[in-house]
Amino acid sequence: MARLPDEFLNYAYYWRKKWAKEMLEGKGMENPHKLLIDTTRILPALCSSQMNSDGAIATNAKIIGAGFVPKEKYIKEIVKIFKEYIVKEGMDASKTVEFGRHELASKEDKEKLRNYQRKSLKLLHETIYFEKEASEEKMDFTKLCTIELGKQYPGKVAHAWNFAQKSRKATLLYFTPPVLSYEIRCGLEIHTEGPYFDFTHAVHDVYFGEDPSEIHLPVYIFNVEEVFDNSATPRGYGRKIV
Repeated sequence: MARLPDEFLNYAYYWRKKWAKEMLEGKGMENPHKLLIDTTRILPALCSSQMNSDGAIATNAKIIGAGFVPKEKYIKEIVKIFKEYIVKEGMDASKTVEFGRHELASKEDKEKLRNYQRKSLKLLHETIYFEKEASEEKMDFTKLCTIELGKQYPGKVAHAWNFAQKSRKATLLYFTPPVLSYEIRCGLEIHTEGPYFDFTHAVHDVYFGEDPSEIHLPVYIFNVEEVFDNSATPRGYGRKIV
């Protein structure tokens, strides 16, 4: 495994800390167009491939939300904090059935979620988004994480999940218009229980609330192997930085 370079962390991790702080201070919506573009820093394409029976290589890609992971010795404590907060705010799975998430949500429910997320940002800012010295102590920058949300719909193909059964290699491709782009080649682990499963669900649910249809879904942990700067700049175009 390799550590994510500072160049990428400035782009994705420390930017996220800055964004959370601006949102808490009420500055985040001053330029909504820039805010929309900047969300691409947390939404890479998960690219995967497999060899078919005829020898041809099949490829797949989908957009995911990718998060950062604490060092394992801190996970249990952070998960406990997140779970207690989710229950306290009435956003655990037993409550969100009545709450009506996503397209079923009423106007009142949507406002409740916005209020919840404002409080959640403060908690996230305090528990996983740190200044540089503290982040080096508490975060494991050799890993990224996501939930396989596509596996929850009966009858849907779930391409990424099917590809992951045959190949445990993947690439995360980040692109922030007009020029910034990073390619992270990874080994892929699937977790259906344990500390990484618990953390990835907790960090998702602490912002979005638990969804009864999602709490069992598998988690991908991406172990960083190589990182490339693919930006359309003189220093980019496939320059290997790890």
